[in-house]
Amino acid sequence: MIGGLSTLMMSPASRRFVKQKLQDWRDDSSGFFETTRESTEDLIERTKQSIESGFDRLGDIIKENQRVNAFDEKPMGSAKK
Repeated sequence: MIGGLSTLMMSPASRRFVKQKLQDWRDDSSGFFETTRESTEDLIERTKQSIESGFDRLGDIIKENQRVNAFDEKPMGSAKK
């Protein structure tokens, strides 16, 4: 088996064949890796936007809660006896 592999790799035609197959595989795979990278970047961007949106909503909720608490803490005048 080792003799067969060494003969295959030592032959110039075989080396060119293997080199071409590897090059073809890399060329075919490059689109996949590019798509995966773009998908990952898109996912990261959408995650950042979701986090920012969540912080904006949380800020609005806190402001509303402070407004309601300020209203509840005002003395009610004649209502207290």
